[in-house]
Amino acid sequence: MDSYGIVTETRGDRAKVKVQRQHACQGCGACGAFAGSDTKKELEIEALNPIGARRGELVKLETQLKDMLLAAFVLYIVPLISFFFGLFIGLNWRIFGFISSTPEINGILTGLLGMFLTLLYIRRWDYRKLQRGRRFKAIIREVVAKEGEEDVTKNHEN
Repeated sequence: MDSYGIVTETRGDRAKVKVQRQHACQGCGACGAFAGSDTKKELEIEALNPIGARRGELVKLETQLKDMLLAAFVLYIVPLISFFFGLFIGLNWRIFGFISSTPEINGILTGLLGMFLTLLYIRRWDYRKLQRGRRFKAIIREVVAKEGEEDVTKNHEN
């Protein structure tokens, strides 16, 4: 998936890029936006900068589709699986017997606990893997316009 943004800062082989949030961005996290708010129109992401783009330049970013799909799977499907696993455990074992004697309540509480713990683990994984790793980073592929060129962002938004 390609998008466009303006480089706000460079550090070695990485750059901070301000991009417009697209509809496909709705919390997938592939660009490292797990921690960001879904209500912001713009977000600043860290991207790999193999071409040496500089501050103020409009750049074309590329994100691998397979990485976006993996991030969406981890964010949405894995917690759902852990909920159902916890539900099954709670229905068959009396883990929360001190709160309720009904298996359904035990199952729901265990499922919610499993989902919550999974989301906490994903959050920690997100920070370690996505912040330091290279796999889920957007890559700057080309400089579209240099700093000072007029109205270039209007032609390349979305």
